[in-house]
Amino acid sequence: MAAKVGCLVACLTLLLGVACVAPAYNESQYHSKVAATADDAVSVIETVRLAIEATSRHGLPHNPIDVAISGQEDILGSVTGTFASVQPPDAATQQLRTEVLDLLDQASSHLEDARIAFRRDDVGAARAAIDGAEPIAKELDDIANRY
Repeated sequence: MAAKVGCLVACLTLLLGVACVAPAYNESQYHSKVAATADDAVSVIETVRLAIEATSRHGLPHNPIDVAISGQEDILGSVTGTFASVQPPDAATQQLRTEVLDLLDQASSHLEDARIAFRRDDVGAARAAIDGAEPIAKELDDIANRY
C-alpha cells in the first residue's frame, strides 16, 4: 500500500511540475516562446487543412479524420493555455501577447467551425472554415519567423 501511495505522490508531483510554465525573464526568452507558440498553431491549422483535403480528394473514412480534427483542436487549446500562462516580462511584450492570443482565439474559432461542419458531413463547409484560417496562419507564420 505504501508503494502505491508513494507512486501516486510521485505522479502527482510530476504532473504539477509539467503544469507549471517557466517564466520569461527577458524579452528574448519571451520572443522564443512567442515563436514556438505561433509555429505550433500554424502546424495545427495546416494539419486540419490536410485532413479535410484528404477526405474530400480521396474519400477517406470520416471517423479517423474527425478524431484527427478533434485532436488538433485539443492541441491548439493546450498551446493557447500554455502561452497564456506566460507573463510577458515588460509592457512592450504585452502588446505582442495580446496579438498572439487574439490570433490563437481566431484560429480556434475556425477549427471549431470546421469540426462542427465536418461532423455534419458538410466537407465543403469544413473546408471553407479552415480556409478562413489561412490569413491567421500566415500572420502566425510571420510572427514565428520574426521572433
